[in-house]
Amino acid sequence: STGHDDISSSLIKSLRTELINPLTLIANQMINTSIFPDSLKIAKIKPLHKKGPIDKCANYRPISLLPSISKILEKIILKQIDSHFTVNNLYFNSQYGFRKKHSTEHAIIELTDRLITSLD
Repeated sequence: STGHDDISSSLIKSLRTELINPLTLIANQMINTSIFPDSLKIAKIKPLHKKGPIDKCANYRPISLLPSISKILEKIILKQIDSHFTVNNLYFNSQYGFRKKHSTEHAIIELTDRLITSLD
């Protein structure tokens, strides 16, 4: 499904070569100005059936469909921020969420190690 702009992800994928440079420029401008355009924050709300009778409102939950361009720009910015943090060693050693090659399992292992060490 598309956001309010009705631009499909398949259209963007088919034009990715032509769009990568303009989208990177837009993402950089957003970082430099600290402005995320309001038009990219507008979501189309669509009801999604959970279970049960389809004629009961309680059996639906809303989902927000953001413009595909918005999601792509967020990914570009995230990659730039992640790269900056990684290159400049700004992540805490104990940060496991939202990092490549880190997981909740790593956090549990560290916690277990610390608990065992404190008992010794």
